[in-house]
Amino acid sequence: MCIIYIAWLRLINCDTPTKGRKRSQSSLGLPTSSQLKRSKRSSPAERRPSSIDDLPDTALVEILCRLPSSKFVFQCQCVSKRWRTLISDPYFIGRFVHIQGYRKTPKMCTLISQKGEEFPPKMPWSSKLLTPVFKQIMSFHSLRKKPVVVATYNDLVLCCATEDYQRNYYICNAYTMQWVALPPTPGRCHDRVLVGFICDIPYYNSKKEDWKGHNVQLNAKCVCNVVRILPPDESANDEKCDSLKLSVEIFSSETGEWRESVVASPRYFDFDDLEDISFAYNGMLYWTSDEDLLFVGLGPFNDNNTTTSSSSSGNGDGVIDHKLHFTVFEEPLNGRFVVEYLGMFGGCVRMCDFKEATKTLYVWEFKEQDHDRMVDGAAGRLCLTNHRVYQLDPKMYPDGPFTCEMQAFDPNNKDILYLRLDGDIIKCNIHTKKWSRIVRRCPVRNGDYWPVELPWWPTPVPRLPQHAHGGGTSS
Repeated sequence: MCIIYIAWLRLINCDTPTKGRKRSQSSLGLPTSSQLKRSKRSSPAERRPSSIDDLPDTALVEILCRLPSSKFVFQCQCVSKRWRTLISDPYFIGRFVHIQGYRKTPKMCTLISQKGEEFPPKMPWSSKLLTPVFKQIMSFHSLRKKPVVVATYNDLVLCCATEDYQRNYYICNAYTMQWVALPPTPGRCHDRVLVGFICDIPYYNSKKEDWKGHNVQLNAKCVCNVVRILPPDESANDEKCDSLKLSVEIFSSETGEWRESVVASPRYFDFDDLEDISFAYNGMLYWTSDEDLLFVGLGPFNDNNTTTSSSSSGNGDGVIDHKLHFTVFEEPLNGRFVVEYLGMFGGCVRMCDFKEATKTLYVWEFKEQDHDRMVDGAAGRLCLTNHRVYQLDPKMYPDGPFTCEMQAFDPNNKDILYLRLDGDIIKCNIHTKKWSRIVRRCPVRNGDYWPVELPWWPTPVPRLPQHAHGGGTSS
């Protein structure tokens, strides 16, 4: 209760936005003067609350809204049925986000590995972000192995029961411990598929309105889409052709069903060259290649009418979707570069290459804007905006039989790069060239890392139609 007492002190100090002293109590959700006058007619015993449960709903909401993060708010749901009802109310969520916006509370991000481990690892190493929710899924579905992470979107994580031959997927939120199982995929299993995860709109919009603070609008109709691009049929595509058609399976949380279609690409690209990790950007899903600066986009997924524009292909191999389409951007590089996707920062996509021998970092940044060298995408135009070269401290590690590999950029600081040096993790500032060895013998294995954001209010897992549950869901 100590943290709630601190929140009560914040309420007394009135840390909400004001314009002079003219903010009304009703705009803050507090009792108005007329309500206070009516309450004065009650007896002294009735006016003096003996415990926090005696406070009116308006006062209790204002106290709970001043807790430092939604993590503490969710813990308070266990206090009583009344508290759970108040916290679950849309007014409370909007009020809480409003106050976080006024305080300019930063939205923190972390990185997770395929096994759900945080990177860089935190002490104790045995505590993993997704371990509790993974245990729930394993217990409910009698899985022998932990699920693996295949994609993320904000604070929602898409995981699968198996790494190869994927069929059973789950959407979960590590912060709220909620999860939902999707129906099994309709087609036959493939050794490798490209998987993406995207929502059409954010769960809430927070718009700043001058001195009034943030106007918060909840989006109850947020739709999640899970996308699977299947390997190409060699008999239906010829490498000599300029175009390409691929089978795509899309699950929508709105319908609770998978649908199969065929999506055409105006340019041919090699499916096997694309990396497994995907990222969402302005309503599109993208996959990259380490051969060149190659982006393959699929979308848009921010159009509610996407599922209504399909027609028979005429050749019996599926349904061609005329709303979704592939876009391809390629910037050829010479053989000296092997680029990797290392995240998004400030609305820019970063591709990087690190030369171990010279300790040189090459960074390419892409953004949607008007430019001559671009490909028209459904959500905008993707083009190369910056190419920078950073010379890191030559004393960062001595010359010798060492293996130094790029790991990731810090999702909260675009200047911080993590490198792995023979199992140890080095934290390096690419601008100041300052570096430090932060983890020795890192327990998190080398591989891809997905960003997970902790927003002001966590995104609930989608509520699927009753017929669509893939065998289970959390409460």
